Amino acid sequence: MGFWLAVVFALFLGGTPFLGWSRARAGAGRILALCLAATALVVAASVGIGLRGAPAIIYVAAAVFTIVANLWAAVEYGKDGRWRLAGGPIAHVGIGLMMLAFLTTGWLGREHKVRLAENRPTEALGYTLTFRGVEKPTPQARDAMVVEVSTPRGRNFVLKPKMWVNQKSNQMIANPDIKSFLTQDLYVAPVEFDPGQEAPVSGRLVLAKDRPVPFRDWTLTFKGFDMSRQNAVPGALTIGVFVELARPGAEPVQLEPSVVSSDEGVQAVAVEIPGTAGGRLRATGMSVDQGVVRVELVGLGGGVGRTAMLAKGETLSYRELAITFSDFDLSDFDPDAGRINFGVVFAVEHGGRSYEVVPSFRGGAGSEPVVTPAAVPGAGGITLSAGRIDAEGGTVELQVWDPALAPDAPKPASLVLDISTKPLISLVWIGTILIVAGIAMAIFIRRQDIATIPVEG
Repeated sequence: MGFWLAVVFALFLGGTPFLGWSRARAGAGRILALCLAATALVVAASVGIGLRGAPAIIYVAAAVFTIVANLWAAVEYGKDGRWRLAGGPIAHVGIGLMMLAFLTTGWLGREHKVRLAENRPTEALGYTLTFRGVEKPTPQARDAMVVEVSTPRGRNFVLKPKMWVNQKSNQMIANPDIKSFLTQDLYVAPVEFDPGQEAPVSGRLVLAKDRPVPFRDWTLTFKGFDMSRQNAVPGALTIGVFVELARPGAEPVQLEPSVVSSDEGVQAVAVEIPGTAGGRLRATGMSVDQGVVRVELVGLGGGVGRTAMLAKGETLSYRELAITFSDFDLSDFDPDAGRINFGVVFAVEHGGRSYEVVPSFRGGAGSEPVVTPAAVPGAGGITLSAGRIDAEGGTVELQVWDPALAPDAPKPASLVLDISTKPLISLVWIGTILIVAGIAMAIFIRRQDIATIPVEG
């Protein structure tokens, strides 16, 4: 019903210029034949470039007839110097253009859903799209998905559709980005975002100021905090951490990971470690008053090789190691003095020798708890750390960190996009402008006509 109503409406608007008696006397039949011939030529050309289906051909013919006939009427007014009377035909031309745009965008538009892995170009609808990550210039800004786009003709541009969670309704909201061309518009709307999974942590260290700490054959030394960047991110507090990294056969380098604190939480900003393939250093905690910082090395291989809950006397075997939970070391445990400090004693058998390995836990009122792993002598860098602790049940979670584990490949972030093209969508805006202009001209003429009516009395 809607289709045929649109066709009849368009034909009615196209026939309107021929309803005037003066135009009929001026040879409207000949003009009608010319308009129909021009309509037939346009429809034939449309079929030649891909227009298919009887409904589409009929619809295009009706809309083109509206445009041609009313364009002729507007030109006729202009030839007679009566442009002010052309408001109606101009508005009708605008309606015809909008009807054509509805066809091209609704029937000829294309849509495709694609998943983009970060930094991997992907083809879709003839375009090459590359997801470059999330842009958030301020903590209050909405997440913008940065997508680089290349056209078949080699033009490059960047689109930034946005995704965020409505805090009131807790619903995900997507805001598309649009690139307008002369012949069509490209719409890019985010559907789903997967932040991916980074490479596993290769090591966790607690660094005190100016005290070197070994990591494999490296040495890391905390040199101090950088407070000069506190306002680097608007609306947040940024603190940098100076860490000197010394490696055999290389000059020491100074790295500066940072921590950004805002109303939305704390974010650790990692830095690349020069000379490594994907190795990074980040700060995960700090105490400015105590001059202590906790850091993680990521992407250098290694990881937790085994995790187990042990009661006193129970043994875990890992590679050539036999690890037995012996007891808790409470020699520095004094809750009344605010010291929640204790050690977890493990007896380790390795290579026919016995070692006592004691990772520690330090905490207290007003300070962040710090867990310090302990290395097993002669085990190639294997360290033991305590996880969850049940003091009443006398059990502890043992975590065995093994630097010899091969690094897992990180899973890149990915973005699902709904991509669509809207051919000749610009006709909607051109048609809208013509409709507004035509109505304004008609109102202006009507006001003049009213002003010429004589006032009685």
